[in-house]
Amino acid sequence: MKIFYFVLLVFLSFDNCFSQDSSAYIFHLNKLPPEGILLDKGWKFQTGDNPDYAKPEYDDSKWQSINPTLDIHDSLPQIPKSGIVWFRLHLLIDDTTVNNQLAMMIQQSGASEMYLNGALIHRFGIISPNANEIKAISPLEKPVSFPITKSDEQVLAVRYALQPHIRYSTHFLTENRALYIIVNTIENASAQYHHKRILDDGGNLFLIGVFLIIGVLYLAFYLFYTSQKANLYFSLYGFLGVIASYLFILRDNDPQIQQWYLINNVILAREVIKNFFMLAAIYTLFEQRKDLIYYSLFVFGLVSIPLGAFIYGWGYLIGSLYFDDIVNFVVIYIAFKAVKNRKKGAWIIVAGGLSYLVSWFIFTLQYLGFLTSIDPGYTFKLAVLSIPVTVSIYLGYDFALTNRSLQQKLAEVEKLSREKLEMEKKRQAAQIEAMVATQEQERKRISRDLHDDVGTKLSALNLFLSSLNEKATITNNEEIKSLTCSSKQFIKEAMYDVRQLLLNLSPTVLEEFGYTTAVEGLVNKINETKQIHFDLVVFGINHRLKKDYELALYRITQELINNVLKHAEAKQVSLQIGQRDEKIILMMEDDGKGFDVSAHKDGYGLNNLDARTKLMQGTMTIDSQPGKGTSVLIEVPYSFNGI
Repeated sequence: MKIFYFVLLVFLSFDNCFSQDSSAYIFHLNKLPPEGILLDKGWKFQTGDNPDYAKPEYDDSKWQSINPTLDIHDSLPQIPKSGIVWFRLHLLIDDTTVNNQLAMMIQQSGASEMYLNGALIHRFGIISPNANEIKAISPLEKPVSFPITKSDEQVLAVRYALQPHIRYSTHFLTENRALYIIVNTIENASAQYHHKRILDDGGNLFLIGVFLIIGVLYLAFYLFYTSQKANLYFSLYGFLGVIASYLFILRDNDPQIQQWYLINNVILAREVIKNFFMLAAIYTLFEQRKDLIYYSLFVFGLVSIPLGAFIYGWGYLIGSLYFDDIVNFVVIYIAFKAVKNRKKGAWIIVAGGLSYLVSWFIFTLQYLGFLTSIDPGYTFKLAVLSIPVTVSIYLGYDFALTNRSLQQKLAEVEKLSREKLEMEKKRQAAQIEAMVATQEQERKRISRDLHDDVGTKLSALNLFLSSLNEKATITNNEEIKSLTCSSKQFIKEAMYDVRQLLLNLSPTVLEEFGYTTAVEGLVNKINETKQIHFDLVVFGINHRLKKDYELALYRITQELINNVLKHAEAKQVSLQIGQRDEKIILMMEDDGKGFDVSAHKDGYGLNNLDARTKLMQGTMTIDSQPGKGTSVLIEVPYSFNGI
């Protein structure tokens, strides 16, 4: 990309680098300046092919003059599109230059064979009488030897042919010179070549890095927040920038001239598409309605691609320069409107636009030769990157704002969820509390009915049977006497069962002596049956608990014991009740048949236990497997301070 700048520098200084005897058509090589001397004067030209043309003594005085450094398409119509031609140049080299090792930096648009004083010194490409075998190759200004002899006058003859049926383009400062030769010392030529490669390839590698970061970063932003399509568009812009910079490196290092046209037009199409993605990103980012300008630029960009491909010279400027500049101006305009509408951070893109305008103005002055103290490559890259970098910064800023907004909304949602969950917990607690309260009320009602109604009737019936038994004794009726005795025994057992039922429904021991004592009494009665043995351990509880806790814990314990008696088929049961770490611990383990917890998790008994436990903000853990017994652990928060 730096060829133009180098040539411009050479043109500005060539008058001081050589002198020419125009009448004799001899190019005088005097003291070589650091940038070398361009061989653009004194050349003779002839169509056709004759091996004698390479000989230094051949008379070329009647050949036509030509400047082969000009463009083959616009300025050298005498060079045929097919067939072989010859160039000859007579050189007069002073003594100081003859003693140096010289090199040539060559760029060409065809294939060539170079002869110095009749000897073949270089061949680039393939030259053949068969046009289909001609292969155009450019040395790309890589230094090659120029082995001059000690004689003052040298003859450089070049056998030359253009490759038929290939297209040429001038995209992005591509030059289609017939034959462009700079003579310099080997040291200076090598230094210039490596400096140029570092500037060109290094600059493009730098752009690859920048655009790759943009592409990957904003693709990640888009995947994180897909609602912001501007991140996707700018990511595609970045990846297309990577492709373009890679293609520039490929073109600048590919000696096959026939590839340049395709590469240049791919770069041009990519440039148009890339800029359109930039435009789409800006419209989306600032919520700009897609207007006539947007669609006109879309059509303009599409049209510029074939214009660049088929119009030689200025055609590519429509897509690579005018379309690019117009898009940048539209971006700056939209950013200005956003600033006016108080859009946060829009000034960042405006600053990038101003940097672009200033950099482009300086680059234009350098292009026209007014400023030579600064490498135009730097200002060009600054102009190219000003808007993309600032758009990138703004997108990052917008992403940060979006992320902050999402975090605030998430915090609000979490707060509402917590409040809703808390309300749901309170509602469930209220339902459980109401259910438990209803159960206790129903137990008291049943207990009262049993005591007042059933108990009274059984007592009355017992008195009636006693009276009947006395009459049977008086009448000496042994049969009635036996029946009354049996009936009184049944009534006695029924009254005992009623009393036990009353104790279960409303245990007086619990009210008088507390939870642990009531459980101890319950376990002792069960152990008296000799069918199952409960081992009760009480630890850490030295005081009465709150009445509501005692009642709730007693009901839970009753339910656990009833489950063991009804379903476990156990022989040994361990029951531990205690206090640890501000918690009441209730743990029961049996050696029964066990069960599948997941299959019975919706059972009434387990649900009732879980509801009563949650009412006290406690937790219940059940561990059981068929054939391996059951372990139940209930932990209830409880503060013993002040008790």
